[in-house]
Amino acid sequence: MELRAFTRKGREKFKYILDEKVNKETPKDDFIKEIKKLVNDPDQSTWIRIRSSQDKEIRMPKFETNNNLKRSNVLKKINKTLEIFEDITLENSKLKGMWTWLSAYLLQYEIFYSDSYLNKDDGQPSHIFYGDFDLKEYDYKRSYRHNIFLLIQIMRENPSHKLLFTGTVDSWGDIREQILSRPQIYRSKGILAFLDKLYYESSTAGIKSRATSNKPKETAGCLRRVLTASSYLGSQFFHTYNLQEMSVDEIENLFKSSTTEFDQDNFLKDFK
Repeated sequence: MELRAFTRKGREKFKYILDEKVNKETPKDDFIKEIKKLVNDPDQSTWIRIRSSQDKEIRMPKFETNNNLKRSNVLKKINKTLEIFEDITLENSKLKGMWTWLSAYLLQYEIFYSDSYLNKDDGQPSHIFYGDFDLKEYDYKRSYRHNIFLLIQIMRENPSHKLLFTGTVDSWGDIREQILSRPQIYRSKGILAFLDKLYYESSTAGIKSRATSNKPKETAGCLRRVLTASSYLGSQFFHTYNLQEMSVDEIENLFKSSTTEFDQDNFLKDFK
């Protein structure tokens, strides 16, 4: 199937289907059937072509129907498809409707299918599915939660980064919530590389134990504490140092010289 972009009518239809799933708890098989129908309906979307001497069709990768695919594998396939575009930001009007269509395209394979995403306490579907102009109209402040566009951009700019691409595609998690909700963090190559050294476990291709905690004040060295504590990346370091221009080694040395947490019995002791 070729890469496509939803028209406004298609985006409105997609939002309607998600709302119906949330409010009426549509059976899963019926829900996926509706998504597949929408994705393949030529009246709801247009195909994206490369304008040159002749139009070139952009083929989409296929996925097996399950929701346990590794996030990095799915994103790499999508990124490979989109590498023809130099600018794939959310605001690129040339790609209007594409990000939302990509969400639906993956959802038809049940890649994003999760009750935790589709059944929300406030009666609304997750922001994870929305893209481009629809997302701005729906809740632009939470645009970072779109599970494709921002991660693709980070993958392009930081090809060696690991932490954000762990886990499966249908899981969000505290790691992504804490990093992606802070532009000053994910826009710094040095900080992302530093966070890899702190929290990525290469032996399991996953996240180190105790990296996340809902009690950051009580868990020395956890990600949320490092990103939110006023004495670390939450405030003081950004006000004092030009972290955007610092290398991973410089940031690491800054932490070593500025905090006693490296002396405590937690995974940060690996830096000693």
